[in-house]
Amino acid sequence: MVGKWHLGTGDSTSPERQGFDYVRVIAKNGLDYYNYTITSGGQTVFEDKGQSYLTDKLTDYAVEYIRNNHSRPFFLYLTYSAPHVMLVPRADKLGYYFREYSKHGGKFNPNYAAMLESMDDGVGRVVRQLAESHLLDNTIIIFTSDNGGLGLAELGPVPTNLEPLRKWKGHVYEGGIKVPLVIQWPGRIKANVQTDSQVIGTDYFVTFSDILGLKNQQVPPDGKSFLDVLQNPDKPADRGAIFWHYPHFSNQQGRPAGAVREGDFKLVELFMLTGSAVAFVCGIRCAQ
Repeated sequence: MVGKWHLGTGDSTSPERQGFDYVRVIAKNGLDYYNYTITSGGQTVFEDKGQSYLTDKLTDYAVEYIRNNHSRPFFLYLTYSAPHVMLVPRADKLGYYFREYSKHGGKFNPNYAAMLESMDDGVGRVVRQLAESHLLDNTIIIFTSDNGGLGLAELGPVPTNLEPLRKWKGHVYEGGIKVPLVIQWPGRIKANVQTDSQVIGTDYFVTFSDILGLKNQQVPPDGKSFLDVLQNPDKPADRGAIFWHYPHFSNQQGRPAGAVREGDFKLVELFMLTGSAVAFVCGIRCAQ
């Protein structure tokens, strides 16, 4: 496990207690990309003094792990902090995006773009190491995010514009919960294919179990395998309803709410302080 661990560091919530035997966690200054620390088992293993860009450092650990453990099966959980605010890019990547800024009417954030380039470079390094270790054809690569982009000024300028989706991170509308999901599995799923099927994070464990043939494992009650979608992307998935529960306020102007989506329809429930609720039901395509 390499990168951001936002689930606590206690005896029961640390990555070591969740089954990871190699841990490199962002610790101090997790929102900065310099002057941070990396820990393992609660002990500092690296402390930056403004020299090593965080995204690059995390990639270093991931590449090193693959190089040293390529002779046995492994699960690598690489969680970049980028492009989370604060928007701190590498200076040598900024020039191109500043030069392009005027050509697009100010429709993008140069700092954010440069941070994405660093992350893209990191993913490329990981893929190259898999190829050099002769593992690329025997590895499932999943690239995704934990929430939608940020659509307001928080610790700096507004990073993203989610239009035509509604709202952003911290909300149960589509702008807050619709995220990228790219999967590569050479020889087992077709390349360059898109699907409109919906899945959610709790589906991963069930899908991995299905791929490994672990049919009798205990699974989360709301998780469903999407292996059929990977193998038959043109066939509509029988996923059923997907649920979100967000019972607190957020610093992105989000408020306590819940949502359920099935197909093209979604119900959003706003939790009221009085104990009552206001619910909206709409077609996804008309209101997002």
